[in-house]
Amino acid sequence: FVAWLTPAKAGRDEWSELTMTIFGYTSESFDGSNEAFWARVHPDDIERVRQAQAEAHENGSIYDIVHRIVRPDGEMRWIHERAAVERDASGKPIRFLGVCQDITEQELASQALRESVEQFTGAFEGSGVGMALIDPRGTYLRVNEALCAMLGYAHEDMVGRHAGAFLTDDDFLATVTSYRRLVSGEEDSHVADLQYKHRDGRLIWGRLHLSLIRGDDGTVRFFVSQVEDITEAINAVAALKASEARNAAVIEATLDAMIVIDAAATPNGISEARAIVVQPDDKLLVAGYAFGPGNSEFLIMRLNADGSLDVSFGSGGMTRTPVGPGEAHAKALVRQTDGRIGVAGAA
Repeated sequence: FVAWLTPAKAGRDEWSELTMTIFGYTSESFDGSNEAFWARVHPDDIERVRQAQAEAHENGSIYDIVHRIVRPDGEMRWIHERAAVERDASGKPIRFLGVCQDITEQELASQALRESVEQFTGAFEGSGVGMALIDPRGTYLRVNEALCAMLGYAHEDMVGRHAGAFLTDDDFLATVTSYRRLVSGEEDSHVADLQYKHRDGRLIWGRLHLSLIRGDDGTVRFFVSQVEDITEAINAVAALKASEARNAAVIEATLDAMIVIDAAATPNGISEARAIVVQPDDKLLVAGYAFGPGNSEFLIMRLNADGSLDVSFGSGGMTRTPVGPGEAHAKALVRQTDGRIGVAGAA
């Protein structure tokens, strides 16, 4: 208990032993003056405390404030003061009657919590990866701007809706099993590549990282979802596989083409492809040999991606280099940095 006398009233302020301890006084060092209170108020809070007391004096409201004090040893403490104004018969304020509580530990815990929330909010909202908080029933509680941008929806169009509404049916069924495994404790986290439905109707590939937060009693508070847009990576892999398949088909066709072309040119000879280089424009350079009666030739062909001869190369898509009598083989091709082609073989 503490009774503060108004600055206009002479006499001593009445403080309890605990109040003296909170302010860093003893019964011997506390002189009962109003200045003893102000001597402990943190300099940055003095004006705010004076204003709160003045308002309570003027309109009779409850004086209720949290502010800092500084003890003689320099330690700063947070206190909560709550008091009513006692008045005389004429209505003139006589003193404050109220209580003072040291709430330093609570305030520091609150500050730590606020900082933690601010840090999480900053990381959540500022992340370039789509993030969401999902309740135990699967409903979006909170989504960040990156997730909204990735799927083409506004915040209000996603919050309150089931997360499965934005997945293909097959992937939604797969995530149900994952959620159950997380809840049961079989998994601590889950990662999966899923197809999400964009607002404009197209499908987007997203890599989902899913974990959960439990309360002190072990119950699930919410799921934390992070979704990385991997559409370009998935498409790039698909394009590479298609390109490899296309090149394999072209190469297969090229071997047949060389035999047919050379068989037509030299009815009594044979041809064979020994080296192939894929150029940056997807055209193919094929080196081999052809020989007929009395001579042999290095043969180089350039083909378009569809397997047809590139007629802009050599003569009708081919170049022939006579080597001489006997058997000669072009065995290797190399594309130099200046674009020229080197051919190596044996005769």
